[in-house]
Amino acid sequence: MIVLEYDLLWKLIEDNNIQIEKILEQYIALLSELTEAPLLSKEEFINNSLQIKNMGCIYVCYYKTNENFIHIVGSGTIIFEPKIIRNGKWVGHIEDIVVGKKHNSQGIAKKIIDKLLSLSQEKGCYKVILDCKHELCSFYEKFGFEKHGIQMSKYNC
Repeated sequence: MIVLEYDLLWKLIEDNNIQIEKILEQYIALLSELTEAPLLSKEEFINNSLQIKNMGCIYVCYYKTNENFIHIVGSGTIIFEPKIIRNGKWVGHIEDIVVGKKHNSQGIAKKIIDKLLSLSQEKGCYKVILDCKHELCSFYEKFGFEKHGIQMSKYNC
């Protein structure tokens, strides 16, 4: 039986440093189910993870095999932006919510989003925003998110 665990990606890396290459492969494979995610070098992965740790966090769902190998099956990121407006409070930006196809409909995304929202409350955010595909709006509305404005992107700047 698989026992799912949840923790910060950075803590998972620190506690399982011997498996860092495996964690990197697992995490990139998971993100590849969401978008294009080329493999990073170990150094790039550590540096990027540390930068995100300094701005917010990546929260992951994983399980360990009997041999203690880690399999990451879900993830979400929150980045905290300090504002000049709103009395210098924070805005939380939720990004990259993904659950592996084999683990859909197990409540993993809900637990990840609940944790990210809890972290935003602890930080004192006056709002949390996210971008999603139109077909996912009803899912995020269950968490109290409302459609507001239009998201626009410019790639390859």
